[in-house]
Amino acid sequence: MLSNLDALHSDFSQVDTLAQLSAFASKYALSTEGIEQSASPNVLRISGAVLEGVEIRVTHRWHDPSGPFQNLPDVNKLVLEVGGKNVCEIAFEG
Repeated sequence: MLSNLDALHSDFSQVDTLAQLSAFASKYALSTEGIEQSASPNVLRISGAVLEGVEIRVTHRWHDPSGPFQNLPDVNKLVLEVGGKNVCEIAFEG
């Protein structure tokens, strides 16, 4: 049987749309409350929670790879931190 932290990692690694990110945040009760947000315009949000006594944090960044005369989808990048260590990074378009 998977621990909650193993399930967290598994669920996170399957996120590939903004809707799935929202569902993931709801499932693990991620919140921006009490977390200092980055001043960088490319960081959309930093969310966190405590699971099994361990702090978890998700940082959501994005960038627009479009150039002149190009209209490309934004690239979203997510980083999952568990106990202050990066454990998984994913990227998807959208």
